[in-house]
Amino acid sequence: MDYVIAIPSTNRYNTINKKTCRMLRGYGIDMKRVYVFVPHNQYRKYKRRFYTCNEVNVVIGKDGIRAQRNYISEYFADGQLIVCLDDDILRILELKPSVNKNLLRPVECLETFILDTALALNEKKISLAGIYPVNNYHFLKLNKTYNLQYISGSFKIFINRKICEDRIFHLLEDWETSLKYYLHDNGVMRYNNVVVENEYYDLKQYDRILEEKKFEIMVFQEKYEDYCYIKKRRNILDLQFKKNI
Repeated sequence: MDYVIAIPSTNRYNTINKKTCRMLRGYGIDMKRVYVFVPHNQYRKYKRRFYTCNEVNVVIGKDGIRAQRNYISEYFADGQLIVCLDDDILRILELKPSVNKNLLRPVECLETFILDTALALNEKKISLAGIYPVNNYHFLKLNKTYNLQYISGSFKIFINRKICEDRIFHLLEDWETSLKYYLHDNGVMRYNNVVVENEYYDLKQYDRILEEKKFEIMVFQEKYEDYCYIKKRRNILDLQFKKNI
């Protein structure tokens, strides 16, 4: 199945060049497959300063990550295989079995990984695949799961279903699409042995974002109470999907 790579980016033309695009070139990916979606008011900056602008497709998108991801789905045809990546990825890592200790190594061939995932999606008759959301060796397992799981937008592979990509939540958009694809197909696929290595964010800023999520979390849980519950962590609310649904 043919695929495209979609990367939402905002005011980070240097970051995307030094990180995600460099990583893709290192894998020998045809950069004509790559579409970088930027806000309208930053398009000229990317065209002027983003030195791969003639190598990749720079697309005028929307403001805000929710609207941008909605637009990515609208831009491509329903049924198109899309690989969505953050713009700050340094490496894609895979836990491999070893005699003495499992080893975390870079994925050997990204295109093979993408195409094998597409084949698995078609065989399982599901549309969304992702990776383990936290880069922590001790949490990883040598398996894939197909039940209701959180699929992060940092690296996901999906068959575009516009009905599942129509988001209404701003800060919980990955939770929302994970659930919508699960309800659409009765399953999502997650590699629990694959993670991305990317920039580390300021923890204080991260906690502030979590604080801003409180209202959305309560609304989300009320809307989808059969599928999730609220978990408290250091007086901060967070979501968890229920198991064995």
